Amino acid sequence: MPGYESERFVGLTKEDRDDLTCSICHNIFREPVVAQCCRQTFCRECIVDWLQHNAVCPFDRRPLNVGSLSSPARAFENIMGKLQIKCEYRDNGCPDVVPLEQLTQHVQHCPHNMCAQCHCIRNAGHDCVQSLLDVNRRANRQIESLHDQLASQCCCFVRWCRGYRDSYRRTSFSSNASIN
Repeated sequence: MPGYESERFVGLTKEDRDDLTCSICHNIFREPVVAQCCRQTFCRECIVDWLQHNAVCPFDRRPLNVGSLSSPARAFENIMGKLQIKCEYRDNGCPDVVPLEQLTQHVQHCPHNMCAQCHCIRNAGHDCVQSLLDVNRRANRQIESLHDQLASQCCCFVRWCRGYRDSYRRTSFSSNASIN
């Protein structure tokens, strides 16, 4: 997955944006790694994809392979982790802004993490069929509960309705019998 869209970050200056942008995907670094040949930083996925088709660094064109990539300095990782980012489910209504280092945990538990196919909350091991069966079971339990409440509150009304229905059937039947 390429880097994070810069628009998702809150309070990121243009200078910060320029310093934290991957030169391959032009987004903010996601899982940054450093090429030892030029000390340039890239998103891990971007540079690994690049190196599948090229044997040189995209920045200085020196020989480069995946084994020569390293993690950035801890200070850099700390700065990245403190950046404030909007939840990836903001289009589903999530208003949360969290530190980048907490984004993965937030996304896993975000109540706006809706499955595009079944519209259920997605979690680890999401199964649309099982989720829809669970929704159906809950709906059936609610219907039964409402039916029980209605029956206890309206038992006289229900008897009246049944009596009316039976009387209507007798009238309709005798009316139809006389027409034929």
